[in-house]
Amino acid sequence: MKKILMGLIISLISNFAMAQEDAISRFFEKYTENEEFTQVYITKRMFTLIADITDSEEDQELKAALNKLEGISILASDSTDGIKLYQEAISTIPIKEYEELMIVKKGKGGVKFLIKEEEKTIKELLMLVGGEDDFLIMSFVGEIDLNQIAKISKKMDVEGMQHLENLDKEE
Repeated sequence: MKKILMGLIISLISNFAMAQEDAISRFFEKYTENEEFTQVYITKRMFTLIADITDSEEDQELKAALNKLEGISILASDSTDGIKLYQEAISTIPIKEYEELMIVKKGKGGVKFLIKEEEKTIKELLMLVGGEDDFLIMSFVGEIDLNQIAKISKKMDVEGMQHLENLDKEE
């Protein structure tokens, strides 16, 4: 009986986790083929390659942070109704599973930083940005150090990353 109960609990937990991933994935997939959107996915392998070419001592912390990332997914557009997409993302993604880290409101849009923690370790950082004519959703997955993510954001030239520099000031 205990084995059946444990199996049921594990099944429910994994289904719950997959449902969250599916919500984000479905949101990304909905706009993948739309030419008004730019989609970027940076894999763990890319982080490993970047970490391998950092030699200086000051980059050792950065290297450690990169090695703990599993991936970054980015969906961005600067030619659509960003506020509408921002509100759609908030209603589609299971926001209640995240803790709000920082919110900047501007009219109906704004910037939201959300985190998901497991055992006091940040496992996901989700950033939503919506404005009059721009939208961005960015998801960092892995073992996340917010100070290091802010430093990484300064080194990478990816649209929307400038919003992450504010995290460095919040910590």
